[in-house]
Amino acid sequence: MQVSVKLGGHGPIQPTHPHHFGFINLTDKQRVEWNSRTVSTFHALLVGLFCLYILFFDDPVNEDPVWGDPTLVKTNVAITTGYLISDLLLIFYYWNAIGDKFFVVHHLAALYAYYYVLGEGMLPYFANFRLLAEFSTPCVNQRWFFEVLGYPRSSPPNMANGVAMAVMFFLVRIAVIPVYYGRMYTVYGTEAFYLVPWGGRVAWIGSSASVGRARSTIMAEVWEWCDHWRFVCESSAFSNMSVDFSRNATESPEACKAEVQGNIPHWLQGTLLRNGPGIFSLGETSYEHWFDGMALMTSFSFKDGEVTHRSRFLRSDTYKANMSANRIVVSEMGTMAYPDPRKNFIFKAITFLNHTVPDFTDNGASNFIKYGNEYFATSETNYIRKIDPVTLETQDKVDYLKYLPVNLASSHPHYDNEGNTYNMGTCIAEKGKTKYVVFKVPAHPDKDAVKKAEVVCTVPCRSLLTPSYYHSFGMTENYFIFIEQPFKLDILKMATAYMRGVNWASCLKFCPDENTLIHLIDRKTGKEIETKYYTGTMVVYHHVNAFEEDGHVVFDVIAYKDNSLYNMFYLSKLKQNPGFQDDAYVKPNYKRFVLPVKSDKDVAIGEDMVSLKYTTASAVKEKDGKLMCQAEVLCEGFELPRINYNNNGKNLRYVYGSIVDDSAVSKRIGKFDTETKTMVYWSEDNSFPSEPVFIPRPNGESEDDGVVLVSVTNYEPGHSCFLAVLDGITLKEVARANVKGQLYRDVHGFYIPKTD
Repeated sequence: MQVSVKLGGHGPIQPTHPHHFGFINLTDKQRVEWNSRTVSTFHALLVGLFCLYILFFDDPVNEDPVWGDPTLVKTNVAITTGYLISDLLLIFYYWNAIGDKFFVVHHLAALYAYYYVLGEGMLPYFANFRLLAEFSTPCVNQRWFFEVLGYPRSSPPNMANGVAMAVMFFLVRIAVIPVYYGRMYTVYGTEAFYLVPWGGRVAWIGSSASVGRARSTIMAEVWEWCDHWRFVCESSAFSNMSVDFSRNATESPEACKAEVQGNIPHWLQGTLLRNGPGIFSLGETSYEHWFDGMALMTSFSFKDGEVTHRSRFLRSDTYKANMSANRIVVSEMGTMAYPDPRKNFIFKAITFLNHTVPDFTDNGASNFIKYGNEYFATSETNYIRKIDPVTLETQDKVDYLKYLPVNLASSHPHYDNEGNTYNMGTCIAEKGKTKYVVFKVPAHPDKDAVKKAEVVCTVPCRSLLTPSYYHSFGMTENYFIFIEQPFKLDILKMATAYMRGVNWASCLKFCPDENTLIHLIDRKTGKEIETKYYTGTMVVYHHVNAFEEDGHVVFDVIAYKDNSLYNMFYLSKLKQNPGFQDDAYVKPNYKRFVLPVKSDKDVAIGEDMVSLKYTTASAVKEKDGKLMCQAEVLCEGFELPRINYNNNGKNLRYVYGSIVDDSAVSKRIGKFDTETKTMVYWSEDNSFPSEPVFIPRPNGESEDDGVVLVSVTNYEPGHSCFLAVLDGITLKEVARANVKGQLYRDVHGFYIPKTD
């Protein structure tokens, strides 16, 4: 299933309580748009009511639609003309906030047409009839007001407005079309028609086309609401499905040929690896959090239009210890492992000491990393496990600490064109200092590339014992972007968690009153640039992309207003919400930040240093010289972003990801156009699609020329799980590979192209 809709251009900042977030707390650009939409609503109601009066009671105009007495129509058109002129001036003056070239064309075309009404007194019926469409404007504006006030789309006010918007749009912009064009047909070819000069006829037809463009824009918003409501209804059906996220997986280590429907492109030759939790209970013990489950690796190998599938559990030390004891004996972030009550005191004492200065798990259930020519299963600890990407057999265990000062490490590295890998880790309390470390693993054709790792730069932590948690970072040609967010690991609490009977995840501290620091690091010098950037409170897991343009560094992230996402994946929570609907869920915003790199020597306090015209993001200089950065919200409810990585670090247009409008568990994927702010969707009934992975076609003609690979889990009895191959341009299904056996929910994927 595939749908395309237009998304709102200026997204909201989501408050905890909508009534706590009024006009006074909006950004300057949001206030400009608020005022503009308020005037627009007042104008629409005024001229719309006047229009109705004329249609019902102005007999001269109704009897002669081309040359009837235009006195009342001129008054109504004059009001609209004044509004359009003032609105044009505001659009040009506040272009960064409300600028839209299509509305400029619309206004100019309407003014050109209104000249013939006001100056020549012609076409009064048709000019007035067009104003009937204004009745749909208040609902469109109200939708935006609800968004910036933080009302969920499923809230009663939003749903009521959505119904009103759909009904009103149909009545005044669709149902009236036969009446309007029927009246045009009755006067075509008459004497009155031929008295209209060519300029008037052009205005007549041109204004119709221009208003039609505005109609399509608003219709897209109506369609988005309708599609959202349709999907809410479909999502409720999931509550009737038997979906058990705590069910243990079964591995299929032998390669098995999948049944292919459709045609897989001949150029697609390689292997897609996917990683995620697979075992959730052992003996009498169970993991508490979905992310804690023991890793299950899955592969889909493509060769000459055929697909083979296999899966294996990661044979980590954690896996071996748990299996040997037939219980969970190695602690994970959300599950603290306690010894068998039947064990003696000495064994319990050793377990206690191990948790005071913890030796973390090597259960790499999050992603895969390529270092040199080797591949590793990874989570976010100091341990990674080398794997064979063909057979999925587990090989060597690697400890970062032997080669780098990092106790924790990101599972989302970056790669340059030379094959070097860049990653980040946190060094905790080494010589009395806690710092963030950016390191490089060089492209090494032989084994053991990790042993050649080197520190590129370090960033001091703003707090010794509470380093920021992070899951990814950004990289451009010349800079690293690191977000030090107010979501922190409390080291002292972690050291005492075992004795207090709590898990390590409870030691993650969210500080809503603190700002978020943005560190911009020069890749050549390894030093932070002098300018200090910060923004409001947010929690970021995934960077999307970053690039440089005209003295600015632009970077996109998926941002949440708090840390509640992690709690959504406790298995007890998933069992309580079989339909995955949770009132506490707050969907993320796709945010674009812009960091000016140019000197601020001659910049006044309070001045916005962002000079890029295509974004509403700002960076305002403050008294202490810091820049307060406000993001542009490109869209909402979008996660697990993937791009054409050949364009990483460039100003790309398309992003693929999971749609998480109403739940943290995605049931469809989308392709987002960052220029037009439109989204194309794909979904399959009663199924859960994984994070989409884009594979570019060799020598492709466009950025999105390629395919999108999606592992699709179906829990309905009698229905196969499959790998979907989607067209990267249209997001329509090209082929699917039905697998024998079951696929399982996972986290991230990594594609390895076949090399000659």
